[in-house]
Amino acid sequence: MQITVNGKPETVNNSLRLSEFFEHQQINTAAIAVAVNGVVIHRENWHEHRLDHDDSLTIIQAVAGG
Repeated sequence: MQITVNGKPETVNNSLRLSEFFEHQQINTAAIAVAVNGVVIHRENWHEHRLDHDDSLTIIQAVAGG
């Protein structure tokens, strides 16, 4: 199925959970925030939230600096 991640199209397996998506994409989840279709999904719900066709993910990575 097709989803959009930070504005770029991605093809992923059907019924993939957010936590599985991060694992398959080898995304370091230590300091990220995620919204699906403009709604923030809290970290404790990543293992429950399933991605749907045409979902739009926004992944924001926190960085240190000044």
